[in-house]
Amino acid sequence: ISSQISIIFGSTPQNYTRTLANVGKANSSYDVEIISPDGVIVKVEPKKLVFPKLGNKSRYSVTFTRKNKGAMNSTTQGCIRWYTADYSVRSPIAVVFKD
Repeated sequence: ISSQISIIFGSTPQNYTRTLANVGKANSSYDVEIISPDGVIVKVEPKKLVFPKLGNKSRYSVTFTRKNKGAMNSTTQGCIRWYTADYSVRSPIAVVFKD
C-alpha cells in the first residue's frame, strides 16, 4: 500500500488524497506515524485506517504546509508510516523548496 509523495513547494499548502488497499489481514486497522520533512508541517486525516476485509480500500488526505522559508532549491525528506502489530508500510515524502 505504498506510494511516494514528491512535492515542489512554494508558499501555498499542498493537499493530496491517497487510496490504499488492504493486502494484510481482514479486520485490521492501521495507525499513522508522521515523520515530517524539515521545515514542513504534515497533517494526515484520518489518523487510523480500518479494513474489514482483505482487498478493501480506504482513503486518507494529507496536507503539507511550509513552516518557514527554506533555501531556494533545497530538498528535504520524510515519510508517512501506516502500521499494525504485524505490518508496517511507508510512503516516502520528498520536498523541493521553490520561492
